[in-house]
Formats: sequence, structure tokens, C-alpha cells
Amino acid sequence: WHAERGAASNQYQMGVISYLGRGVVQDTGEVVRWSRIAAEQGHANAAFLLSELLLKGGNLEEGADWLRRAADLGADSAQCNIGFECYRKGVAHLGEACSWFRRVAEQGHAEAAYALACVLRDTKDYVEAASWLDRAIELTDDEETRANAQFEL
Repeated sequence: WHAERGAASNQYQMGVISYLGRGVVQDTGEVVRWSRIAAEQGHANAAFLLSELLLKGGNLEEGADWLRRAADLGADSAQCNIGFECYRKGVAHLGEACSWFRRVAEQGHAEAAYALACVLRDTKDYVEAASWLDRAIELTDDEETRANAQFEL
């Protein structure tokens, strides 16, 4: 009822329910429909979910557009994904990768802190890289991330 009346958070939840198949049959069409409705109202996580579905479905242009919108709306997963894309593009894009990872790392995201440290290491900023590696270790509960960060130190 709330989803039908325009509450973006409820519309997003309808998309998630359809995605997970909780109490309903999994239906990608319904996930896309509800996610798009919520994303068009500025729901960051709905925009990210929509981008992932579009990209996986081969709609690369629209998927990339929604990924960028999701990042601009503050979806940390979208910001990390863009950071990783920039990092993979190479040296010319390391500054942009740093910027995206820093946004998320400063919000307490361990994976982004670790990724930021790696980019800073690649740009030869070893002091700041070490600081972000320490921060990644503090933030994570994931043993693999912790071990990788400790190895880098």
C-alpha cells in the first residue's frame, strides 16, 4: 500500500523482496520496476540496485548512468564500484579513484579505506597510505581484509 502511494523506501523494499523472492516469486522485471520508481525519487540504494541489474542484463549505458547517479546520491557501494573502475583504468585515473574511495572511507567503510591505501601507495604517498591501512584494520571484522592490510604495512 505504501509502495503504491509513492514512498521511495517502501518501493525499494518491494524491489528487494522481488529480488530475494521472499514470499513472492523472484521476478527481475518487478525488481527493475520498483527499483526504478524509487531511484527516480532519489533513493540511493534503489539506484544502485537498478544499476547492478541493468549492467548484468547488458544495458551498459543506462546501467553506468544509474551507477553514477547512485554514487552521487551517496550509495557507498556505488562509490566503491566507481573507484574500482577508475583504479582499473590505470595511472591517469588514480586521482579520481582516490576521490571516490576517500568519500566512502571517511564514512567508516573498511574496504574503501583499504582500497584508498592501495591507490595512495601506487601514487607513492606512503605516509597517508599507511594511515589508511591502519584505519582499514580498525574498521574491519573481515579477516581477509585485515590480513591484506597488515601485509601491506
